[in-house]
Amino acid sequence: MKSCIKCGQSKPLSEFNRNRTMPDGHRDECAMCFRSYNRERYKRPEINAKLKAWRDGRREDKAKYDTEYRDKNFEHLSKIRKDYMQTKAGKLASKQAILAWRKRNPEKRQAESAISNAIRDGHIIRPDKCSRCGVVCKPHGHHESYAYEHRLDVIWVCGPCHREIHKKARP
Repeated sequence: MKSCIKCGQSKPLSEFNRNRTMPDGHRDECAMCFRSYNRERYKRPEINAKLKAWRDGRREDKAKYDTEYRDKNFEHLSKIRKDYMQTKAGKLASKQAILAWRKRNPEKRQAESAISNAIRDGHIIRPDKCSRCGVVCKPHGHHESYAYEHRLDVIWVCGPCHREIHKKARP
């Protein structure tokens, strides 16, 4: 048991946040008091201005770091994502994300459906290799334009090439 210096209540150590610099390895104030302190602190405009300036100052560095991390750990992150997608929560999240994407991108969805329908009906034959690198696979249809008149104009590329095309297209 430990007493909180803010509220004065005696609570078990499990209700105190960890702090390695303290003799017992936990903060002096309980987690609830610390949480309420932070909530009040972040309501102050001068604190929010400092945080915003700090985040804005490192936005490009963070984006660069995140991109490098994703590229370096692609296989590991893919495994984690795949394992999560097998859970009930993962399946629900995936379904919600797909529905939200379709709502945000109706013209992309129409182009995607047009290609799928044309393949199904035999109007377009999907090749068995990537047109960019030549690897044998089930290629994705990459649209350069989602306009109605160009919805069936696609470049057939493998997954890695498709990711590379979109990575280069990012601003």
